[in-house]
Amino acid sequence: MNLAVLILAAGQSRRFNGIKQIARVHQTPLIQYQINKLIQLQLPIFIVLGANAGKITPYLTHYDRLEPVYNDDWQTGIGGSIAKGVQALAQSSNRFDGVLIQPLDQIAISLASYKTLIALHRTKPNYITSAYYQNIFGCPTVFPMRYFEHLKQLTGDRGAANLIQKAEKINSIELSSATIDVDTRADLVAYHNLYLTKVK
Repeated sequence: MNLAVLILAAGQSRRFNGIKQIARVHQTPLIQYQINKLIQLQLPIFIVLGANAGKITPYLTHYDRLEPVYNDDWQTGIGGSIAKGVQALAQSSNRFDGVLIQPLDQIAISLASYKTLIALHRTKPNYITSAYYQNIFGCPTVFPMRYFEHLKQLTGDRGAANLIQKAEKINSIELSSATIDVDTRADLVAYHNLYLTKVK
């Protein structure tokens, strides 16, 4: 089974009061911190950029197996970024059987959790395989190829939530770390404090 990873990093991060994609996480720019983790899955990575793309792209130049995708209409919401990303991987020279969709700012998810999610997907590759937390299914989520056409039609701010909710076949893992995302600088400080507490 040939999977790709799609990282969503096109937003303007208004609430963050700065360029969130290059804010420091453990002394590393956020975008590199996430790529450095996900690249260990040894899967091709597509990353959707939009706001501040010119300032973010230089942080990506040294990565192999990574393809930036530019969404000029990033203001319309995450749905459009998913659509752009899936269009790019569908047009790739590789044939992908599924895509793992991951917003950039869910920074607490471990490599082991991604591997567990992917391993579960491989047991039922025709199912959507999703993280489950706070009584909802959400990202990270693996969509099989049969959903690509639906994903390419997404618009607005809801992303792929409707597809997940309407799915007849869904696998899931409980993933409390997916509840942690970075919307503000205070969120980033809270994450660092939580990490320091755990390593003591």
